[in-house]
Amino acid sequence: MTFPKDPCYICKNPIDTLSLGYVIGHNFAEELVYLSKNKSLEEIVSGKDSLFVNAITMEYFNQFRDFFTPDEDSIDFRDYIAEREVNFRAHKARLSRVISVVENNDDPNELHLFILAHSECAPEQGYSINLDRIDSPQKAIEWTLHLGEKTWFNFDGWYRILGSLFGRTSA
Repeated sequence: MTFPKDPCYICKNPIDTLSLGYVIGHNFAEELVYLSKNKSLEEIVSGKDSLFVNAITMEYFNQFRDFFTPDEDSIDFRDYIAEREVNFRAHKARLSRVISVVENNDDPNELHLFILAHSECAPEQGYSINLDRIDSPQKAIEWTLHLGEKTWFNFDGWYRILGSLFGRTSA
């Protein structure tokens, strides 16, 4: 079995050495807001951190659909599809939406994101789990029980991480 199944969320290259990769649980959105206070959105999306910022904003849209996708009942179907297309393709539009949600959210703990990354692609911060500490289903269950007790636990993000680590099976 290949472990992890999916590549690094940032650079999209395989993580071949477990000791060089990890799962990070962190509220990256607050850092994006901080960046936006010091740089323009154009500078952020085209600068040295562009790959990282793009991957992080995409993961926010994947893991927190309720925050970033309009309610299907409030707009017609064509507008809903167009809105999703813009948000998933437009790096700057996603970044702007993440920043807006953070600035208007009462509970920043709700925006804890999980990513799978090489140690060189993402700064080790927040809650980091080296891949050799979660390389079996038994270890993943233990981590799930442990993390499930955290007030900031993001079930949808964790579910995505487990799929990235071990693959997805049909029920």
